[in-house]
Order: sequence, then structure tokens, then C-alpha cells
Amino acid sequence: MRDDGRPGSGKTFLESEAAPVALWRRALQVATSLGVVLLIFIGVFPKLADFDDVWAAIDSMNWAEVVFLVVAAALPIVAAWFVLTSVLPSLRLPEAGVAHQSSTAVANTIPGGSAWALGVSYAMYQSWGFTLIAISSGLLLAGIGDQAVKLGLPVLVSLGAAISGDLRPGLITAVAIGSAMLVGAGIVIGLALNSEGFARRVGEILTRLVNWFLTRFRRPPVDLAGSAVKFRLDIVNLLRFRGVRLLAALLVSHLSLFVVLLMSLRFVGVSEGDVSWFRALVAFSFVRLITAIPITPGGLGVAEVSYVFFLSSKGQPDGVTDLITAGVLVFRALTFLPPIVIGLGCWVFWRVNSSWRREPNTRPPAHPRTAVAGV
Repeated sequence: MRDDGRPGSGKTFLESEAAPVALWRRALQVATSLGVVLLIFIGVFPKLADFDDVWAAIDSMNWAEVVFLVVAAALPIVAAWFVLTSVLPSLRLPEAGVAHQSSTAVANTIPGGSAWALGVSYAMYQSWGFTLIAISSGLLLAGIGDQAVKLGLPVLVSLGAAISGDLRPGLITAVAIGSAMLVGAGIVIGLALNSEGFARRVGEILTRLVNWFLTRFRRPPVDLAGSAVKFRLDIVNLLRFRGVRLLAALLVSHLSLFVVLLMSLRFVGVSEGDVSWFRALVAFSFVRLITAIPITPGGLGVAEVSYVFFLSSKGQPDGVTDLITAGVLVFRALTFLPPIVIGLGCWVFWRVNSSWRREPNTRPPAHPRTAVAGV
């Protein structure tokens, strides 16, 4: 019997029909992302700032400031590795580094790269012997935690602005939307963890999502719904024994990234009077939320113009927008470009290194209460 209803094709019906559609969809994604990036950097940015002044501000930094920023930019990267070792207790810190940097490089360079990055993560963890259930529960928990911080931070800073009497109408709308999303997500997660039946239904949805990723990497499909009970128990145990560690790693990862933004602004000449640290935190929190929508790879272009928009105001002295633009470009250069280069090296290392390889599903289990990351 042939694989499809058409003689001699040699492909399944799904492969033969989906390939042209997927090709056109990918081409459209690339064209759209490239168009947005070019529009922002060629059409928008020249109207916002004088790039001679922007470069002069960047060039004014001394070597001590540059070294400080480079070291500071490494902290959120390493903190993200500890996020992974929190949700995959037997994962060693070097493995977390290789997996995170490789997936980040993919997400920052390919349109719709988040899906491909997830596939890269699955491939790496499976090659190191992790079960699909352990990978799925760990990455799901890490993703939920990351999105909770991205949703929660704008809510918190908006409440702070309300207390200080500086809450603008736009922030009121944003905080209402963010609060509703945070509460709604919390209810769904709470029901899934409290009810086996609800967890099974969520597992069915997750199965379709994960299998969509796996098929792009020619991996066999999984049935997470059939293992929903164990899946739920794994997450409950991770939260019980590693929840505080996970939250701490997430907060360090996000807030240390904010420190890089703030110090980038200060080192190019943006004073506290021009942009306060709290205004910078508001901008940071909302831009992180905006760029969670994958319009361009790694938010390229969208993040830069959003930061300049949130940090600038009509009452600022002449030339401050140029300094803000310089600080934003320094911040993005430090946090966007190095992970791509490092991630490429990590991916090559994973491809050629066989000493870390294990047969699938042979990773010695480590109880989240007793596992030690990096050992």
C-alpha cells in the first residue's frame, strides 16, 4: 500500500500537500520581518535622532564603562541557565548553557524562530537522555514563569506609578489588560494542577502543539495527554521543591537585563533628570511584553523603536532623544548580537561533541528536592 492516495509519490499526503504551503508561509514570514526591520531602521529611526550625535555619544564611553556593560550583560544570560536547571533538576549547568544559547540564537535570527528554538531544545535534551515528559513539563514551567514575570512586571510598575500619582491613561489600560491576562492564566494553571481531568484536557492541547514542533524536526509524535497525570505531578513537585529557586532565577534574569539598559543610558549621557530609573523600568517592562509577540526575530527593530518611544517625552531638552537612542542601541547590541554568535558556537559544539550523548530516556532521574545543578 502506498503512503498516500496518489501513485508513485513516495510521500505521505500530509507532506506532499503541506510542503508548498509551508514554503510560502516561511517566505511570507521572512519578507514581512525583513520589511518591518528595514522600515524601522531606514524610515523611522532617521526621523527620531541624528545619527552623527548618536555615534558621538556611543564613542564617548570609556573602556571601564564598556567592560562593566559586557560583564553585566553576561549576568542575565547565566541566570537563564539556572532557570533551566531549576525545571530540569538533573541538567548540568554547561548543558543548560549550550541548550539555552543555541535556542536563543535560533529565536533571534529566524522569523517565527521561537518554534524552531523549541525544536532545537527538544533535540538537545533528548540527545542527553531526557524523557519527553521531563522536557515538556520543565520547559512548560519555565515558559509559564517567564511569561508570568513579563505580564506581572508591567502591572507592578503601573501600580507604583499610581501610588506616586504618575499613572497615565495608557498605563491604566495596559495594567487592566495585563492584570486580566495574569489572573486568567493563573486560573487555568491552578485548575490544571488541582484537577487530573482538567490537566488531561490541557495535555491534549499541549500534545497538538508539541507534535507540531516535533514534525518540523522529523521527530516522532508524542502523547502527552496519555501521561497527563504524571505530567501534572512532575510540575507540582518542581513547584514544591524548586519553585523559589525558579522564581529567583527568573527575577535575576529580567532585572539584571534592566540594569544593563539603565547603565547603557547613563554611560552615554542620559541623566536621572532626563530619564529616571523608574521611567526606564516602565519602558523596560512594557517593551519586554510587546516583544513577546514575534513580529521580528528577537524583536529586532520593534524593541529599539519602542524603547525610544517610551523613554522620550516632549519636555526633554534638545539632544536627549539622540542620547536615548544611543543608549538603546548600546543595550540592544550587547544583549542581541553576542547570544547569536555564542549560540552558533554552542550548536556546533553540540553537533560534534559525543561525550554528553545518551540513549533517549536513559537520563538518571533526579528528584527535584535533592538534585544539584552544575554537578
